[in-house]
Amino acid sequence: MKRILVILLVILGWNCSNEDAVDVSDVQTEVFIDTRDSIQYRCITVGNQMWMAENLRYKLVGGAFDGCWTWNEVLPVLDVDGLVELAESYVMDGKISWDLMDEIYGLATEDLTYKEIIDQLGDKLPKEFMTDFYKTNPDKKFLKDYGYLYDYESALKAVPEGWRLPTDEDWQLLEQNLGMSAHESAILNEWRGDKQGELLKQLGEGLNFGALLCGGKVYGSGNYTNVYTDKDLNAYFWTSTAYADTDSTRVAIVRGVGKYNTGVLRFTSRLENTAFSVRCVKDK
Repeated sequence: MKRILVILLVILGWNCSNEDAVDVSDVQTEVFIDTRDSIQYRCITVGNQMWMAENLRYKLVGGAFDGCWTWNEVLPVLDVDGLVELAESYVMDGKISWDLMDEIYGLATEDLTYKEIIDQLGDKLPKEFMTDFYKTNPDKKFLKDYGYLYDYESALKAVPEGWRLPTDEDWQLLEQNLGMSAHESAILNEWRGDKQGELLKQLGEGLNFGALLCGGKVYGSGNYTNVYTDKDLNAYFWTSTAYADTDSTRVAIVRGVGKYNTGVLRFTSRLENTAFSVRCVKDK
């Protein structure tokens, strides 16, 4: 009987909230300006971490072709003819040289794909040209309200200098600073905590982290590679913590908060054909 009591006390101790939690009323707020595109982000300091309190909205050159997605966005069809046609308009406007145009013509006759031509030309094609060629059709309202949904590799590339895509440990520290026990923060594939999700959803008061329920683009294959889901129900955030789940499959640990749950979901997601929101972090 005594042994059972000790076990129960240990379990209860593991699941108790963190007594060293940060007082939310002491959270500091400031603004970060991304010099790459002049977009401003509200930031909060929790413990010794500074977090962006808005979803990242930085666009890589190719937009969705580079893994920066908005809601229900589908890639347009690109081909070599379109690349040549755009190059012809650029050379006529004096935006690229005739020598570069000749290189494009030459590569276009070698039965290369447009990706292979771009790879061979390297940095010779100006950024403006690439932006015009990768002409996607993002949902502007979604982008303004929620930022981009990034695939894993684009999430790593899009982080501004001085910041990082948070690790799983960064998220666990944030959760513990908000009162979750260390034991509970390490549980995988479950909703954990009792109030931390509510704190993360707060906007304009309290923690002011502002986790908006914009859903995500989840794993799909075959004809179902662009599966957008859970808008207005859940928010999903990448961590940089990724590993090989099998010989052929890599996964990353992801965080989720939900409309109908007060805790925080910690789960794994396959990397391919998925896109989630990004919050950046740095040490204070």
